[in-house]
Amino acid sequence: MDEVKDSRFQRRESVPDPGWCLPVEGCQVTRCIIDHAFTIEFADADEKMLLRIEGGFELSDDRLRRISASSPLDMGPAVALFGCKVNAAAASDDGRLQVDFEGGRCLSVAPDENLEAWEFCGPAGARMVCMPGGALAIWQPEGETPTWRHLYVVYRFDHRGLSKGISADRLITIKEIFGSTEEAENEVVRLNALNAEKGCVYAFQSAKYYPKGR
Repeated sequence: MDEVKDSRFQRRESVPDPGWCLPVEGCQVTRCIIDHAFTIEFADADEKMLLRIEGGFELSDDRLRRISASSPLDMGPAVALFGCKVNAAAASDDGRLQVDFEGGRCLSVAPDENLEAWEFCGPAGARMVCMPGGALAIWQPEGETPTWRHLYVVYRFDHRGLSKGISADRLITIKEIFGSTEEAENEVVRLNALNAEKGCVYAFQSAKYYPKGR
């Protein structure tokens, strides 16, 4: 009996780079498409999946190449991915994508502040988009998991209130919400420096946001 490939995005909680595994392990690159972006088609049995890259990306084998998806003349080395088999593919929570191929080739895409750096379309409506700034929008296959995306919540903890007998839940204040870990981390550093002697500390926590409800 043929093995049934799981079409869902699987959560990866590895530290310090948590994120999501894309369901293309063992798939082969069957097409490379060049227009105003660079698209890779993966195939496994009867399933076809697409990775579309809108911005720049890096390709490494015997050397590191930086390639612009908007410049067709740069695409020669990327087209050499045709026929390659995928060892692993994962997107980190900050929007960085890495695809490792047999033979040592590696494709990586960083998030872009101004555009959707990449988009992956899988079976049964599965879809993942790196939004401007790096936040991931995720659609799991139809009928499995609601659409949601990660956001990063910056909060303040007024620890001086503990000595006054105030319960801990009343000492936490939500301050801001960001679309990427980098933005949240930078704001936490800024606020902690600004309020160093005020008896409070700032931190951030990731949360799931369901734009269309659960």
